[in-house]
Amino acid sequence: MAIRRYKTIKQRDDYSCFACCACMVTGETLKKFIKFIGHDGSEPDPNESHPSKCKGFTDREVVSYLVDRGYALGTSPEWSIGIRFNGDPNETIKIEVPVTEPALLLVESEVLNGYFHVVFWDGQFVRDPNPKRPAKSKLAEYKIREWSQVIIL
Repeated sequence: MAIRRYKTIKQRDDYSCFACCACMVTGETLKKFIKFIGHDGSEPDPNESHPSKCKGFTDREVVSYLVDRGYALGTSPEWSIGIRFNGDPNETIKIEVPVTEPALLLVESEVLNGYFHVVFWDGQFVRDPNPKRPAKSKLAEYKIREWSQVIIL
């Protein structure tokens, strides 16, 4: 099997990190993503909690795009929440995550305090859509909250 070569796509605003990461998975441009979704995310939304107050892109839109292109996201536990069985606080469990496979990661934002950011793990490097970050970064540089493995359908 040939090794897939991924390209880092940088976001043009502060609300399209998830969309950019989906495009890194598919190898398509953000322009193709926007055409598929039908909007560019910039529509004002005064009820939005994000500081941009823009509609942005919903999880459903991004996942629909990925599924349409033959990909799905696996689930993982939310790492910030402790897991207990039978109410025993001393019981520990081992969670194994295949770090050699591509995944979308929800990490703590370095730009917007108290918010999260999506980056793409290509199996070797983190590809961060933040334009202030290098094209490739080390996994240890991020505070990971969720790990969603990319699955080819």
